[in-house]
Amino acid sequence: MELPFKTLSSRENVTYKHIKSLRQAKKAHEAGLVLVEGFRQVEEALAAGIQPLWLIVSQAALTHERWSALLTLAQARCEAKPFECLLLEPRLFEGLSATASPQGVALVAPSPILASPAAQPDATGLYLVLEGIQDPGNLGTMIRTADAFAFSGVILAGPTTDPFGDKALRSAMGSTFHLPVYQFPSIVEVKHWLSASKIPLIAAELSGETLSRSTVLAPPAALVIGNEGAGLSSEALALSDRHLKIAMPGQAESLNAAAAAAILCHLFALGRPEAQ
Repeated sequence: MELPFKTLSSRENVTYKHIKSLRQAKKAHEAGLVLVEGFRQVEEALAAGIQPLWLIVSQAALTHERWSALLTLAQARCEAKPFECLLLEPRLFEGLSATASPQGVALVAPSPILASPAAQPDATGLYLVLEGIQDPGNLGTMIRTADAFAFSGVILAGPTTDPFGDKALRSAMGSTFHLPVYQFPSIVEVKHWLSASKIPLIAAELSGETLSRSTVLAPPAALVIGNEGAGLSSEALALSDRHLKIAMPGQAESLNAAAAAAILCHLFALGRPEAQ
C-alpha cells in the first residue's frame, strides 16, 4: 500500500505546532506522547510494534538509502491501524528536530508504558538495576549496554530520568525497544521481586570487594548502579548481597556510571555457562 502523505508548509499549522511542542519534556508527558527521530530510532520503534499517530518526513528522507526498509515497516503498521503521514518542507522539519543535521524522518506515538514486572523474574537471568539515574545520556547508554550483553531486562529503581526522552532514546540507539524496562518505586520493591527467584543483588561501589582475575561473576544476578553523583542509597547498600569494586590502578577516583556498568555487564555476560 502507498502511504497517504499530507504536505505541511506553514509553521502556523495546528498539527505542526503540536508536534513541535513535544520537544518539551513537560508537554510530551502531559500529552502522553513520545517523538522519535532518525532512521534507526524510527525503524526500531516500528519493528517493535510501536503504533504511530504521525509519521513525519522531509523530501530528503524519501531519497535516503534507508527509506525503502523503513517504508516497508511503516506500511505494515499502517495496514494494522492507519495513521497520518506528514510531508514537511525542510525548514519545517529542521524546526522540530533535536539534531543539527536531521535525517528527515520522525514519528509521534503514545509513550510506551514501562513494563509491568512479571509474576517472577527469570531465575537464570541477568538484570541491570539503575537507582536514581538522572542523566539521560547515561541511562540510554546503560540500556544499550544491557541489550548488547543480552540481559533479561533493565530495572529502574526510584525516580529516574525518562527512558523515552529524546536524549535517552538516542543514546540507547534503539535498545529501549529490544528488552523490557521495568519501573519500581524503590530498591526495596526491586529486592522483594528479585527474591522470588533467589536472584542476588550485586552492588557496584567503591568500598566493595575488588575484582580480580579469580573473581567469579555469573548469573543469576542483578547488578545495581547508583546515581551519578550520590552513588547507591543506604537502602541499596544494605539490601545488596555482594559489593564489588572495579580495580582502578590509575589516578582517577571513580568511573562514570555508564562506564562502570559496561565493564561489569561484560564480566557477568562472560560468566554464562555458554561463554565458558
